Formats: sequence, C-alpha cells, structure tokens
Amino acid sequence: MVNTGHPSRACKLCRARRIKCDETKPFCLKCAKSKRVCPGYRDAFEINLRDETQSTIRKAKSAALRKAIREGRAPEQEAEVEPQGQGQTKTCRIAEWTPPPQLQPPRKQQIIAVPEDDWLDRHSTSSSSDVSPSMSYASSLSYISNSSPETYVSFKDLEGGSYGMPQTLQTPLDQQATCFFLANYVLAPPTGVGRGILTFVLPLLNIPNFQYSPLQSAFSAVSMAALAGRPNSRRLFSMAHLHYSKALEDLTRAMQDKVAVRQDTTLASAILLAFYEGLVSDDVEMSGFKKHISGATAIVKLRGSQQTQTGVGLSMFEFVRATSVRQYTFFANISIEDLTWWARQAVCDTVGHQALVLNLQTTLIRAEADRLLKGARTTDKIDKALKLLQHARKMDDELGLWFDKCPPAWRKVVSGSAADVPDDKIAFVSAYPGPIYDYPNVWAAGKHINTHVSRLLLNQVVVRCIAWVCAPSDHTLTKEYIDANKVGKEQVADIISSTPYFFGWTGDALSTPYFPCGTSEMPKGLAEDLH
Repeated sequence: MVNTGHPSRACKLCRARRIKCDETKPFCLKCAKSKRVCPGYRDAFEINLRDETQSTIRKAKSAALRKAIREGRAPEQEAEVEPQGQGQTKTCRIAEWTPPPQLQPPRKQQIIAVPEDDWLDRHSTSSSSDVSPSMSYASSLSYISNSSPETYVSFKDLEGGSYGMPQTLQTPLDQQATCFFLANYVLAPPTGVGRGILTFVLPLLNIPNFQYSPLQSAFSAVSMAALAGRPNSRRLFSMAHLHYSKALEDLTRAMQDKVAVRQDTTLASAILLAFYEGLVSDDVEMSGFKKHISGATAIVKLRGSQQTQTGVGLSMFEFVRATSVRQYTFFANISIEDLTWWARQAVCDTVGHQALVLNLQTTLIRAEADRLLKGARTTDKIDKALKLLQHARKMDDELGLWFDKCPPAWRKVVSGSAADVPDDKIAFVSAYPGPIYDYPNVWAAGKHINTHVSRLLLNQVVVRCIAWVCAPSDHTLTKEYIDANKVGKEQVADIISSTPYFFGWTGDALSTPYFPCGTSEMPKGLAEDLH
C-alpha cells in the first residue's frame, strides 16, 4: 500500500487487521459487530508526523548540550550511531563530563515481560467458551514485580511491538466489583422498619464453602455487571457474561442434587442471577428474569418451614416474595396458586404485610378484568363487570386508608418544593415542579411506590369496566370515570414527587447510611433499581 502521508486514525485492532475502521468514538463499531473488544485509538500525539531524521536529532542534542553547559548541569553521555555504508558504523561522542563524586550511579530499570495472553488477546476473539472466567485485565497486573519502585512492565501491543508502563498500585477488578455492588445494592436493615434488601449476601460471602458453591460465580457475575454499568465500562460486560455462564452450569448441577438444592447458597445464586438479568437484559418481556424468579420460588416452596428459621433464610424469602409480587404486577401471566400461597406467608411486620396482601389482591382483580373483558358483551358479563368495578373501588379505598394509617416510621414527608419553570426548561431541572417527598428509608419508599402503582391499576380497571359497559356511549361523562381519573392523576403526581428521592436526593443520602461499603453522600444504584 502506498504511503499517502496521512497517518491512519483507525483503532488499534482495525490497524492490526488492516481493515477500514469507522472511527466511532469511544469504541469502533466494526469491532463490536465482529464480537471483538475494541482496544481504543492511538493518542493524538502519536498520530502527528514528526521530523526524526539524523540531522534533526543532532541539532536537538547539540542545543541540549549547550543549554546544560550554560546552566552548569551534567549532560547525559550518549552515543550516536549513524550508518556509514553496509556493515559500517561510526560512533560520535557528543560530550564528556565528569560527574561530581556525590552523585550516585543511575539505578537500572528492570523490564518484566507479561505473557502474551493478556486481557485484550483473550477477549478480542469471538469464541469465548475456552476462556477462564477468573482471568481479567487486572489479573495481568499481578505480574508486576514489587521489588523496586522503578520497575516497569512490558506489554505487547497489537502491532507486535512492546511498550513499557510504570508500576502503580492497582486494585483488582473483582475487588472493585465486590465493593461497588455492596456499596450500591446491599442495604443493611434499618432499625424498626423492614429487614433490608439483599442482606443475606454478607453472611454467605464468609461461609467456609463459598468458593465451592454456585454462589461464587453468581456473585462475580452480578457484581461485575453492576460495575460494567458505570460510564465507559461496558467492555466489562463480556467478563460478567463469562461468570454468568459458569454460574448457570454450577446452579444447574446444584438443583439436580437433592441435598444441595436445599442449601442457602443455591437459593441465593438463583436470586443473584435474576438480579443479573435485571441489570443487563434488554428483553422487554424479561424472560430470563422470570425464569430465575420462578426457580427461586420453587426452591422456597421446597425448603418449607426451614426457610424462615434463620435470618439469612428469612431475608431471601422476603426478597423472592417481594420480587414475585412486582412481577405479577407488571406482567400479564399470573399464577393464582402462587399469589394465594404468598399471601398466606406472614413473616414480616404488620404494616408491610398489609401492603403486600393489598397489592396481591390488586393483581388478582386486574387478572380477573383481563379474562372478563374479552369477547362479546352478554348480560351475565355486564353484571360481573359492574361487580368487579365496585370491588376495584372498594380495594382502592383500602389502599388509601393504608397511606393514612401508616406509622411515623413508614410515613413520607414533604422535604421541599420545586419551583415552576417553563416547559422548555423542564429537562434541565433536578426535580419536577411541585412538592418533593422524603422517606425514612428505601424499604418504606418501595412499599409506597408499589401501593401507588396498585391504585393506578385499580382505577384503570374501573375505567375499563365502565367503558366496556357503556359502549358505544361516551363513558367519560360518568361519575365513575371522573372519580377514577382524579385518583389516577393524584397517584401519578405522588410518584413524580418521589422520583428525586430515588435518584439521589441528598436528604436521604445523609440520613440513612446503611450500606456496608462506600459513602452515604453518593446516590445508590439500589434506589434506582427499586424505582
């Protein structure tokens, strides 16, 4: 290929493969389409063409020598080699300088070669089945020697050359992922309200057989996926997927064992894999998430009464139950048997269990409406629709009473108010105009949001029933529609007023430091996930 004089601005991998690069920043799309990890682009300084002929080098060294003599410094003694025909060289000494006796001889720099199977070489290929999931870019840094502060590490780049990097203190990626997950998604139980969220993770990480259980790979997968959700960290998703694949194999073997399937680590692995799907899945139907939750529900039923005899078991039970209720709320496929079974399990505080039962009954009403309002209208179905409408309104009143009777430990408060702004400025404000709610903790806030959603679903059922009964007449003139429309707008307004709290409003960040890692001043990923 003829050199046109223009340096290539392609990414390093496309330059090594000698293909056209689309130069998309920060990562090349051609690498992504070929299922390779794009290593990035060369620095702009490296791309610029510089005059590095021998005459230019001699001029630069002469100028540096004159400047050093004027300043009284010792210039470096270097030898310059120039070609003098074939097989002949000439050595020209620039200057001779006797260093003062006080000066110590320069220390030798040690070069340590890192094996060529580094992170980039192992993850830039499309076949990842034979890749060890425990290896990472951070693990390659373990080859750096700690014998000298001036030790350098040599890496092999895509073009076959090598370059040095000064040794620095590097935290392994698995440790970063663990701390990030604990600091954002594990909520220790606040005093007097609820039992926290994912609190079973901490004691299970310290059990003796943790390394030999499916929980080890499941926790690695979900923590690495959480870390990959940060800006400019998407390349870590491939590593998280490797851990996820291994966790699936380990969990399948554990569930086929009659003894292992009843262990805490097996149930915890199913829960964390469902959490993983919630973090990384782009599937609108969330099929992977629902499969893992269904598996966790089956394990809970299999364990029976022993499930709630320990703190770890009780924490996992409440998480699976709360997640199942949310799943039934937002998805159409509802198991009446599961809903009835969950409603009978009262193992938490009275206020939280009341909200749970009411939300379950709301889900049943919505499922009944879906079945009833299909097909043609008949006299019998019209009577049933009117009864269902009254049932939905009665349930909505009970949910309204739950808000009014909340104890202080569960009650929301108005922490402030956002001023009105023009419509074209809405996207730039931190809170929607109107009141801003604050909650005692994330657990209570999640219960409030679920109850608001239940009231929205109930009033949706009211509108559907009255519209189905009144068709083809205008149902918007009826009292039932007007009341349902009013209540629905109130619930939407309350949810909007709660949004700043879930997305890092500083009031709660300073008052509920219940996370085992990190600082309480930073917004937490758990609040956004619950929202």
